[in-house]
Amino acid sequence: MQFKVKTYPVDRVLGIAFAAYRKNDGYVKQTNGVGSERVWSNKELVSFTMSSQEGSNWVPETFVPLEITDVDNEKVTSTKQYIKRYTLNLLSGDITSFQQDVFDAVMSDEITANKISLIAYVPEFVERELKQKEYVKRLKAEFANSVHYTDRVTGVCEILKSFYLKNYETYLYVGGIDGNLVTFTNTSNRYVVGKKYKLTAKTKKADQCNDTKLPQTRLNYVKMKEL
Repeated sequence: MQFKVKTYPVDRVLGIAFAAYRKNDGYVKQTNGVGSERVWSNKELVSFTMSSQEGSNWVPETFVPLEITDVDNEKVTSTKQYIKRYTLNLLSGDITSFQQDVFDAVMSDEITANKISLIAYVPEFVERELKQKEYVKRLKAEFANSVHYTDRVTGVCEILKSFYLKNYETYLYVGGIDGNLVTFTNTSNRYVVGKKYKLTAKTKKADQCNDTKLPQTRLNYVKMKEL
């Protein structure tokens, strides 16, 4: 006797995923805190809400199910339209395995339980991709004539991007000074994207931006003062 694998409507799961993203004001990977201070992970918000809707006993007593709003449903529609664009990437082979997994899940009518964690991450995935596209667009527009520094660097630096390099336990910053791209590292997460600082530094190496291949100067001995 074969048991039929239970499936769930992808639009409903994705709607709950956007409700979770709204609830947590972003993506929370792991549940943390206790009692009234507990913050549920996005995956558990989705899973427990779905279980609650189906009358399951596998739901914590303190859990409050999410309500899907019209805005959440609108985001489901726009997300499916955005993900559909990957069709051309599929035809050309220009797609990562993770993007392929997202495409297959989102464009399905139904998904199995083992895809719920993936769908819970989709709002964050789309948000990151859209921000990255805007970031690259800005670099190409405002830093098209970027040149390398060859000596000591001083000027007003706007932080354009930052991310943590886990293998090196440090933060990498990308900044812009007078139309020129620079990058440097710092062990603390003190510099805020979008803010401007008075910078003094020494040039370390002529480099290029990974996102645009534009000239970019790697700096060291960096000193920054917020304006």
